Amino acid sequence: PPLLAMIFAGQTQGSAHLQASLGYGRVWFNCTVLMPTFGLLGYISNVLPGCIGAEREDRIPRYLQRSVLLTFMLMLPMYMLQFAAGGIMYRLGVPWDNAADVRDYCRMMLVTAVLIAVSSHLESVCVNLGYTKCATFNSFITGLGVDVACTYFFIFSWGWGIHGAALAQIVVQLSRTLVWVAMIYYFGLSRKIFFVLVGGEALLSKTELR
Repeated sequence: PPLLAMIFAGQTQGSAHLQASLGYGRVWFNCTVLMPTFGLLGYISNVLPGCIGAEREDRIPRYLQRSVLLTFMLMLPMYMLQFAAGGIMYRLGVPWDNAADVRDYCRMMLVTAVLIAVSSHLESVCVNLGYTKCATFNSFITGLGVDVACTYFFIFSWGWGIHGAALAQIVVQLSRTLVWVAMIYYFGLSRKIFFVLVGGEALLSKTELR
C-alpha cells in the first residue's frame, strides 16, 4: 500500500497489528508482482519509440496486444503464487495472525495486479504518442483524489483493516484504467491504439520471441 495507507492504519484500533500486516503484504506484493510487472513493461517501452519515430504507428496495436499477452503469460505463475502468500510468510516466521492478513490481502490484490498491467500499458502508449499531460492529469485525479478518499474511508473511517487497504487499491487502479480509456476515446486514439490493420503482422512470431 502507499504511504498514506500506512499513516491511516496507524490511527486505527490495533494499529500495530494492521501496520505489521500491511508491511508484510506490501513487501511480498512488491517483490513478487509489482517489480516483475514493471520489468516486463520494458518490451512496450522499447518498441513504441522506434515504430513512432519510423512513422509506423500502424504497428502500435499489435505491439500493445503482444506486450499485454506476454505480460500475463509470464506473470501467471506469480499470480498463482499469491494464493500461497500466507503459508509461505508463516513458514518464514511471520505470526499467523499477520500471515492470514497477508493471505487475504494478496488474494484481493490480484485484481490490482491485473489492472496495473493494463493501465501501465495504456499509459506507455499515450505518453509515447505525446499525451504526457494526460499522465499528470490521471495521477492527480486518481492519486490525490480517489486514493486519498478511498484510503481515508476504507481504513480510517470505516475500519475495514487489511481488506480496506486492498479494496482501496482496487478502486484506485480501476479508476486509473477507466480514465485512460476515457481519454483515449476523447482524443480519438482508439483506432490507432486498439485496431490492427488488415494484413498486419502476426500477434506472435519466432522473430519477435527471439
